[in-house]
Amino acid sequence: MKLIEHIKIPTFLLFLSLSGKPLGAKEVVSKTEPQRANKTTWITITKVKKPWYAWRGLVAGRMEKSIPEYQAIPGLEEKFYSFWEGSDRFGGIYFWRQKSDADAWFQPSWFERIEKSYGEKGIVNSYSIMSSYTNPTLPSQGENFYAVLSYRSIDLNSEFTKDDSLSHAVVLQDTNQKKCILTVWNNQKSALANFKDSESDELYIIPIYFRK
Repeated sequence: MKLIEHIKIPTFLLFLSLSGKPLGAKEVVSKTEPQRANKTTWITITKVKKPWYAWRGLVAGRMEKSIPEYQAIPGLEEKFYSFWEGSDRFGGIYFWRQKSDADAWFQPSWFERIEKSYGEKGIVNSYSIMSSYTNPTLPSQGENFYAVLSYRSIDLNSEFTKDDSLSHAVVLQDTNQKKCILTVWNNQKSALANFKDSESDELYIIPIYFRK
């Protein structure tokens, strides 16, 4: 089964999605298919302050142009380019083969470059992967993806595996040894149904994505 290399949402479609208007239906992969072999053991989530003058469509366009650069990074298997909803931050959710690959990328020079470009240092949160489910393939076109990071107690078997819009379900442990769960959804409705703002969940909009 052929895997997509990246997903591009045209600027006008990105605007419609961010405004809450549906972009149309798309095919999804049944959860009865074999899971994709897990090559990743480490995740980093970055948060960088977005310039006030840069609208999301412009930033998404620059994200797309950077795909070849990130695809060439050793050990980086997947990246979801993201906007942290409810904030002025953008960044990415990185899936690494191992922690040392992430450490090699997020050197002091990375933080210095971000501070020089955006006026303040970026935030990098790191997590070890305890267990994960990943769909073997993803649709080549359609709406944005959405991710939810939650520290709530969630039974993945009963709550998530019934939903075909779930592309990733990853049980994580942060640097303080606290358990959390990252879920990535193919549609806004499912993501919002599993997002609890009162519980300090974090919601990310993902306009661009690639998988090696």
